Amino acid sequence: MLTGADKTPYWTQAQQIAARMNLEISPEGQPEQGHYFRSDHFAFARVGVPAFSIGHATEFSGKPAGYGQRMWQEYNEKHYHQPSDEFREDWDFTALQQAAEYGFLLGSTIANK
Repeated sequence: MLTGADKTPYWTQAQQIAARMNLEISPEGQPEQGHYFRSDHFAFARVGVPAFSIGHATEFSGKPAGYGQRMWQEYNEKHYHQPSDEFREDWDFTALQQAAEYGFLLGSTIANK
């Protein structure tokens, strides 16, 4: 998910890079909550500096629809800010790695314009 990229001149590049990486992207999932306009980096966007957030997927290849949302909800309800809120060896960081690579490619593209 990209929050705010659709409000910059770089939305087309964001889509092209995602397609090259065989990823699907979407703009902010809950725009009515104003996450973009309340973000720490919005001050940059107001003065013309491209600023947006990159989040990892909520849908995963090989997993049933809704898997990511269910895992997020379960973790937040059972572990977030609880004694069990700690690193586990069985976590899969593939989505975070892809988000980081995507962010690097998008940032490099924008910086080299």
